[in-house]
Amino acid sequence: MYTSLTFVYCLTQKTHTSAVQVKHRADALISANHYDPQSVREIAEEVTKRWQQLVTCAEERHKLVTASINFYKTAEQVSNVSDQDCT
Repeated sequence: MYTSLTFVYCLTQKTHTSAVQVKHRADALISANHYDPQSVREIAEEVTKRWQQLVTCAEERHKLVTASINFYKTAEQVSNVSDQDCT
């Protein structure tokens, strides 16, 4: 479990870095008088929007995984107590 969470964290960090780079490159293109600054701006905004959606989904997934782990831990504890009562 820890390994997969670490992998997801690293992947998220790399994706964030890429999204930030897109924003910086878009700003540089616009500053350098790109022939279509509106398109550059729109693409950069879309990347930012999708990044934010990805983060939201990752946070929701993390909450669900945490809730699942807690549920199974509780179920195991209840099962152990029940087994002890039966003996």
